[in-house]
Amino acid sequence: MIKIDRSNWPLIILDTGEMKTAEQVSVYHHEMEKLLDYAEQRREMFGIIYKSPKQDSKDKAQKDAQKLGNAWLKANRPRIAENCAAIGVVTGSSDMMKLMKPIISLAMKRRMGTKGNIFHSTEEAQTWVLEHLSVTDQ
Repeated sequence: MIKIDRSNWPLIILDTGEMKTAEQVSVYHHEMEKLLDYAEQRREMFGIIYKSPKQDSKDKAQKDAQKLGNAWLKANRPRIAENCAAIGVVTGSSDMMKLMKPIISLAMKRRMGTKGNIFHSTEEAQTWVLEHLSVTDQ
């Protein structure tokens, strides 16, 4: 189940859980579009703390869902870049951290159009995202 916590706007906590089907990805896209609409109405940048689920090996349904997600990102990258100051990814996986730490900044910029970094704790991610939000306010 997808959870988007806007209670500390402009800091968003995004927990997608495992998105294994096209239907789950579609729900996520709908929620993200509502978030982007909200930011555009407010004319205020936001930052995301994305809680990354552990990923098992991908079956055909997951691969199809990922293709759908990639197409949505490509189409919505300009909106994300315009409205999102930074994305801090939180993972409990040391393997994910080792793999992503050297490349996440460039990968986030290319895929999402914004700054990105990866952390082991929500607190570290929050500090980093808030720093980037304060830079955009000036």
